Amino acid sequence: MGDYMEYLKKIFKFFIYKCSQIKSGEAKLSISKDSVYTLFRLITHPLDAFNDIKYEGKASLALANIMVALFLFERLIGEACTAYLFGAPEAERMGFWMILATTAGLVLIWSICNWAVSTLFDGEGAFKEIWIMTAYSLLPYLFLYPISVALSYVASSDEAVMLSVLSVIAVGWTLILAFLGMIVCQQFTVSKTVILAVVTALAIFALLFLGLLFFSISQQIVSFIRNLSMEIFL
Repeated sequence: MGDYMEYLKKIFKFFIYKCSQIKSGEAKLSISKDSVYTLFRLITHPLDAFNDIKYEGKASLALANIMVALFLFERLIGEACTAYLFGAPEAERMGFWMILATTAGLVLIWSICNWAVSTLFDGEGAFKEIWIMTAYSLLPYLFLYPISVALSYVASSDEAVMLSVLSVIAVGWTLILAFLGMIVCQQFTVSKTVILAVVTALAIFALLFLGLLFFSISQQIVSFIRNLSMEIFL
């Protein structure tokens, strides 16, 4: 838990630093009332909200980035603060870099692969639109996940199903919003959007495989050069 708290302190200090820059005028935070309204409109009218993002520009890249940062922050809080009865054992907890990869990294790689694949399908979505819509789709998860963490302190083991259902709703709702965002962003039919999502997922797996392969080969090359240099100079 100490490692998580250390990273959380660093993130909090960075947040305070950025806020001080904004207050002093050294940095600007371009978040309009329309972009905030559009974000919360996703709860009741998701298709209309996504149309406003695409065609009327009622979205904020800064707000989308904040959503992704909150995604990372809440996951760190969850790993560190979930009650012992429902949290993972200390030895099985994910490290900071794994949490970073499965939160902000996942949103980034999804946006990149979705944009790349959509160009092959003649999609209309720009990378910025895909990033913003994906980030905005995190709203249900960002709202329900802290509730799940808080309830872990008052729920008994018999009520674990309730927390599981809450987690399923959070993830499912987020995925549905992301899917609707793809439909509007790319102007595809439902069936074509399903194909796009599947191909995007396959592209992510292929990219991860190539990344791991490159990392493994790089390690072998470095090890070979190290051993060769030791043989030559020793």
